[in-house]
Amino acid sequence: MRIFIAILFSPAINHEIYDIIETIKEKNYHGQSTVHDNLHLTLHYIGETKQEKLSEIIKQLKEIIINSFSIQTKNIDYFGKEKKKKILYLGIENNHELKKLHNEVVKQLNNIGYMIDEETYIPHITLMRRVKVEDDAFDNFEFKSLKIAVEGISVMESKRIDNQLVYEEIEHIDLKK
Repeated sequence: MRIFIAILFSPAINHEIYDIIETIKEKNYHGQSTVHDNLHLTLHYIGETKQEKLSEIIKQLKEIIINSFSIQTKNIDYFGKEKKKKILYLGIENNHELKKLHNEVVKQLNNIGYMIDEETYIPHITLMRRVKVEDDAFDNFEFKSLKIAVEGISVMESKRIDNQLVYEEIEHIDLKK
């Protein structure tokens, strides 16, 4: 099974993010949109994991002691150099608590043998894949910035069902209130 650690959003936030995706489509940018129920912010992608390792991951992540907090969206940007293969995303304002949570997830995974190197973490919410975009296309794109409550983290499985990518929550771990 392919596993990742993520922050999931309330249905209201998912709806607002999907409204942004629809506005992008209305401006004639096309690509593979993230399915409404798959919207999330990845803290760390683990990859292929054996079932027996899963309980160890969950147990270790439950050791994280961080208060709940909020994040704020800031811009629309993209990853990728080729015009036809860009990943369009909703960026997140620099946030000390989010960095702390990400670092704590990495630390806990390292404690059980994952040996994750310090990486450049760019927190983002993927909106669309394989989008043809000019370099300055979203410089003046206006949208309502979203304040998103982060009250927990989720261990997620990525799988295909009927040729559709589906993200399924395996375990939710609450942050401190």
